[in-house]
Amino acid sequence: MKNKIIIVIAFILTSFVWGQQARTFPYFLPLTGDDKPSVITEYFGNNVYDDSERYSADGIALTYKNYRGEPQEFSGFALDEIPFTSEFGIIVEFKYAMIDGEEYNGRYGDGLTMFLYDSKKSFAIGGHGASLGYAYRNSDNTSNNVPGLNGGYLAVGLDVYGDFKSRSSAGHERREGIAKYNWDEIGSHVTIRGAQDGNNRYKGYPVLHTINADNRWKINKAFLNFDTGEYEEREDNSSKKFEMYTGWDYYGNIEYNTVIVLITPDSGRGGSYVEVKVKDEHGEKNVIDEFFYPNEFKTRDQLGNLYNFKTQVPDNFKIGFAAATGGAYEKHLIKDVKVSLPYEPYMEDMFVNLCVGNTDGKKVRIAPYKEAWFYSGPVTSPRGGNDSRYINYSSFRFEDEKGYALNASNNFKYTENGVGIWEYNSNSGEVTFTATDNLEKGEYSVYFSATGQNNGPGGFGPFGREVYRSRPTKLTVVVNDCKIFFNPNQRVRVKVE
Repeated sequence: MKNKIIIVIAFILTSFVWGQQARTFPYFLPLTGDDKPSVITEYFGNNVYDDSERYSADGIALTYKNYRGEPQEFSGFALDEIPFTSEFGIIVEFKYAMIDGEEYNGRYGDGLTMFLYDSKKSFAIGGHGASLGYAYRNSDNTSNNVPGLNGGYLAVGLDVYGDFKSRSSAGHERREGIAKYNWDEIGSHVTIRGAQDGNNRYKGYPVLHTINADNRWKINKAFLNFDTGEYEEREDNSSKKFEMYTGWDYYGNIEYNTVIVLITPDSGRGGSYVEVKVKDEHGEKNVIDEFFYPNEFKTRDQLGNLYNFKTQVPDNFKIGFAAATGGAYEKHLIKDVKVSLPYEPYMEDMFVNLCVGNTDGKKVRIAPYKEAWFYSGPVTSPRGGNDSRYINYSSFRFEDEKGYALNASNNFKYTENGVGIWEYNSNSGEVTFTATDNLEKGEYSVYFSATGQNNGPGGFGPFGREVYRSRPTKLTVVVNDCKIFFNPNQRVRVKVE
């Protein structure tokens, strides 16, 4: 059975940063500070500099105009210190904005890419212009050839100008892609390109799928037929339509769209399933439905010659972004990058009440998994639930908010001086809090986590591994005045005068 993401996992995250958390997933990097984050490696094209205008509360500006009004036309960055396993697939979510700028031939441009590349490779960006920092940019004069992204496996292009999908035949800009259309090329496109061809950074990066986000024409998407190397054209409905160029809202605030890229493996067939969703002010759209990206298929090179393309899914991914402009210009912003695993545990923070006053020795019980959802079985077709069939009750651990264990000798018990004792029962899956002092009004909290079961068919399944440990989830006892409530079903006498 092919991999199928049933839901988009809600990211209820604390602000984790690499080196300050107990585990890799889920990962969150806001990119909204005034300085360069220490966990990224950057590339600057001509006339692009590491200056104060690049970093702000709005996100990292990949292209912009500096304080002198000079355009900064091409740059990129990578989360270069962080390898993310590809074994179970990956979900990458980020927010972007495209604002301001100058049109050329009635279009802004060019666009931006989010890309995945082999973590064994050093970060070396691809071509500028319509190559959007991912694909190569060859020339009739081979000495001017520009290689594609080093170790590139997949890129999602948000292409306002529309040329990232194209097979270019211009003497200074040759690359693989779609040569001809029966439909108008003008309009914003979401385009997915594949990997470099083997170790050759001057070949490959084929267009796998593209769709017109403006939905202007009946024929508005194309995808590669992996058996023939030709592109098949289709029409799709307007439910996938969104404004790629975000601009500003009525109140003068920057508008952001959220992009969610889901990649799940199919080791049996050799390849990955890919899906792209976009959230804008009108809701979430499945812009590119799940499709299979095999390790071997037929495609055409920059001259249109058919050849057999081969790649493989890297053991670990690194993630990066790039943006480019030219005659068409706009400012590109990136922020709030989130990385997760498919079918991660879903957890909700829990609250229980305790009456203020003589609290010494008083107990409250919490069912920590009541609103949880864990998975078991193979990652290709897991089942979900919130009891011991899906949750490994013995994997429970009291933690701090960054995911570190609070009691190295006993994960099931934590004594908080002057507050109380937190205890977990691995048989019932319940937490008991016993107050040890006369607590004042307020909130008293601890965090916990757990893993799923490794009880899939045949005894396999990844959900019991540490990589699938749930996020640090907050348990809170609220000490407050206790109010007396009446039963609405009980008769109440009312005196009438």
